[in-house]
Amino acid sequence: MRFKVICYVIFIVFLSVVIQAKTTYKIGFIGNSSNANSTNLFDALSIILDDINNNNEEFELQKRFFDDNENLENEIKREDNLIAITGIILEKHKKVLENINNIPVFIVGTKYLSIDDKKNIFRMAPSNIDLAKILCKIQISVLHKGKFAILYSEENDEYLKIAEAYKDTVLKNKAMVDYFRSVDAQRKDFEAILIRLRELKVNTIFFAGGMEQASLIAKQSRKLNVGADFSSTGDICNKEFIKKAKDGSQGTHYVLSTPPSLYSFKKMRSFLEKYNETHKRTDAELPFLFDTINILQLCLKNANKDLIIKCLYAETFQGVTGSIEFDEKGMRKNYQPYFYVIRGKEFLFRKLNAKEKDLFYKMR
Repeated sequence: MRFKVICYVIFIVFLSVVIQAKTTYKIGFIGNSSNANSTNLFDALSIILDDINNNNEEFELQKRFFDDNENLENEIKREDNLIAITGIILEKHKKVLENINNIPVFIVGTKYLSIDDKKNIFRMAPSNIDLAKILCKIQISVLHKGKFAILYSEENDEYLKIAEAYKDTVLKNKAMVDYFRSVDAQRKDFEAILIRLRELKVNTIFFAGGMEQASLIAKQSRKLNVGADFSSTGDICNKEFIKKAKDGSQGTHYVLSTPPSLYSFKKMRSFLEKYNETHKRTDAELPFLFDTINILQLCLKNANKDLIIKCLYAETFQGVTGSIEFDEKGMRKNYQPYFYVIRGKEFLFRKLNAKEKDLFYKMR
């Protein structure tokens, strides 16, 4: 009799454990294990998942690091119960991603990725191309600029794409592109180009290229008294740019994917406090990684893992980075504009007021 009671108790305990067991899903992270940015983001992923798992009785989310090597695609395909991929995803991963169709991939960085016909790839953070469009819209709607010169470095294809997107945005919003051309990646003397821009009386110069050439163009433009505002990509948010461009850096415009302090995102302050206990630097990708995991969690609560991609297209989510809604290509429909101007030796965040934001969002 006693033996039967013991067996019964063991059975009940076993049954209780089975009933209460959580379903386990895995979040894959693509990165380079020797790169600090990758390891920092993976640490952040661990903190986010721990918080979710401690407050969720339905399922458990586990992390999986996929080191950036020649076996990347095979490692991803071998992983069981993998429901999403994120991390430091770059153009060089294009071939791998082209062969993955049923797992959502989330881009949390700003680097260019030339895949626009894959239904499972979702861009959470604005690319450098998106940031150029945002900058242009602010310059036209808020700063009332109307005559543009666009230069881009021949160093890589991304700069051409940025310049083309900027030009397209100018024309869509009925402003003028008076000058559009490439420059050799090693070019240092821009006098002939800048004299021509002075003759054309353009009021804004946009350069898609590296910080070194940007500083030279800005410096020479001021010296030649071209009379145009200078603007470029977020690469000029760098003390070296101010040092090398000298007076030419003053009044320069650019946009970034985030505000000066990530603590302004109130809903992620608790996470940031935990993260900053062991990490001094807060990377710009953190808010987008934070939102990625949270919208995944919401989709899992409302649908099974096979319907996550459908959920991502069907729903509108409210994240720390704003409203998250994807178009038919997996691109976010809107991003928050974070506009900066260089004054003195400072990178000043120029917050748009309500009227200016309204004007900005009416732009095409």
